[in-house]
Amino acid sequence: MRKILIADDEKVIREVIMRFLQLNGYDVSLAEDGFETIHKMATDNFDLLIMDLRMPGMKGQEILEQLRKSKKEVPVIIFTGTIEADESEILRKLGYLSNDIICKPADLFAVLKKIKEKLPDE
Repeated sequence: MRKILIADDEKVIREVIMRFLQLNGYDVSLAEDGFETIHKMATDNFDLLIMDLRMPGMKGQEILEQLRKSKKEVPVIIFTGTIEADESEILRKLGYLSNDIICKPADLFAVLKKIKEKLPDE
């Protein structure tokens, strides 16, 4: 079973996505801020990270930079309400493209489709 970490400071979003993904056969864990995200990524092996760009504790770019430094090669889907030009440029420099970003509110089936693109069947 594929393991996914959902990192978002909005409890309702975390829980709705978690329940939907569990119904679709995924093992899901949750994180509510940047520090918890980094801790969980360091202590467990996830197949995918779905993360909000703006959370308390750490900015999204800081989380992505920490992951890169830790050399954990995990696909990331960035789930955000808005993205500013400077954030977009930072993400591009870190290797994330517009197809790695899903804007809120998103259709859960679009999220599932993106997950299947990032985690093709083995």
